[in-house]
Amino acid sequence: MHNTHVWCDENPHAYRNFRDQRNFSMIVWCGIVGDVLIGPHILPDRLTGNGYLNFLQHVLPNVLEEVPLGILRQMWYLHDGAPPHFARQVRDFLNVEYPNRWIGRNGPIHWPARSPVLTPCDFYLWGHMKQLVYSEPVNYIEELTARIRVAAETIREDPTVFGRVRASLERRARDCIDNNGFPVVSIGIIRWVECTVTEPSYFKLCTEHTPIHLALLDEVVMLHPAAPQPSTRPIDQTLRVQTGRT
Repeated sequence: MHNTHVWCDENPHAYRNFRDQRNFSMIVWCGIVGDVLIGPHILPDRLTGNGYLNFLQHVLPNVLEEVPLGILRQMWYLHDGAPPHFARQVRDFLNVEYPNRWIGRNGPIHWPARSPVLTPCDFYLWGHMKQLVYSEPVNYIEELTARIRVAAETIREDPTVFGRVRASLERRARDCIDNNGFPVVSIGIIRWVECTVTEPSYFKLCTEHTPIHLALLDEVVMLHPAAPQPSTRPIDQTLRVQTGRT
């Protein structure tokens, strides 16, 4: 919960006021099962594989008690590739508890790295919760904990929100399939770059040493070398302009 993003079509010139230099943070776990928000649960400050395993074995069963038994029997478990999630003992436990029903790094179902646009907690839950938590400055860690719990209750008050989240996830997954498995966010960046760098006036106005679109596209190409071929023409054109070649 330590960082806050502001998404806007134009520069919002957003800032946050801090009253002092006290630094505090915490690791928060939440889950979404159907129309039920699970958690939040505060994890240890220094989370290890054994610490995460302890959560899975002794805490998760208790927080899942409100989920109907029929759903629990068919439930899949999804987490990202963070080091504690990748620990051997964690994977062994998930293989027993969720045989062929968990998604993650080196799991029975591999999840593409750096794909937050396909994870409901990433593309919806954390961003919305942060907006609620940081609507006013937080001065103490106890206040932060309380605000996180209040934010979770606020999200639970909307009975239709997770239906909309599932619809968004389905749309994102279909977009990914339509683009031959290429992540939706990467396709969006490439299309934006093509639209930007093919505009003749852009090169007259651009004075940045490394334009933001080029930095983003470089990250996409590094992560996904199978990027669609139409993106190569505007990339080459941009590089020629930046290096002074004609």
